[in-house]
Amino acid sequence: MNGLTKRTCALRKPDVLVRMRALRLSWPDPAGRGLREALCVQELDVHRGEILALTGPSGSGKSTLINLVAGFVQPTSGELLYKGAPVRGSGPDRVVVFQNHALFPWLTAFENVAYGLRIQKVPWPEIRQRVEEALTLTGLSDFAKAWPAALSGGMCQRVALARALVLRPEILLLDEPFASLDAVNRSLLQEEVLRLWQHFHWTIVQVTHRVEEAVLMADRVALLLPPPKGLVQVTDISLARPRRADSPEVQAQTKSLTAALTSACTGQKPCTRTPAP
Repeated sequence: MNGLTKRTCALRKPDVLVRMRALRLSWPDPAGRGLREALCVQELDVHRGEILALTGPSGSGKSTLINLVAGFVQPTSGELLYKGAPVRGSGPDRVVVFQNHALFPWLTAFENVAYGLRIQKVPWPEIRQRVEEALTLTGLSDFAKAWPAALSGGMCQRVALARALVLRPEILLLDEPFASLDAVNRSLLQEEVLRLWQHFHWTIVQVTHRVEEAVLMADRVALLLPPPKGLVQVTDISLARPRRADSPEVQAQTKSLTAALTSACTGQKPCTRTPAP
């Protein structure tokens, strides 16, 4: 599916896959002063098949939101629905790729990718077929027997992507998976994720500190600030794909979103309501 077709489809009424309303999460303050609010999202929907990027300063709750959708933690208050039902725990239909690839160093690339399927007790012939397909799609067929220590950082992240896609998730949750990579590998992995997204029609929620990366990757960008401000803006990125970082359109959109984020950081606007479509 090309970018123009994707955008045409997006003009239709979106299918809401994840719904958040008055969503808050608080942690015990490490200094022992009660609770500290980690996330404030008054209203946000994740649409089926889209890439939604979350960006904002440290402490705004971006990774916390990922962990909530994944089912790793439960909200303190508010509503978090996945396919119309409350999120009560994790599942293979919601898979996280972390900044640190988190591969098992004692397993080969093939064994790392197969791990989740083994836990699910998938029959071995199907495991082998799905793992080989995942390694082929991520360009790792020649490295199936390699140990993580023998792979570059970019290749380890490819293994992490293969480990995610082999589970055939409905939502792929990306928690800054490109942050530790050099510029060349970051660009290659961005392209790889977009290629896999078009192939598998995933829904992707991506955390990034880079506004330009959000513009390059996403259909919509949500700007978050630390509570009590929380979610301050959600912006449609209506640029056709493929996008180039040096294009005037991407640069202009990046500049606009950066200005909006800076203005929100310095203003007094509280956690706001983003109208539902």
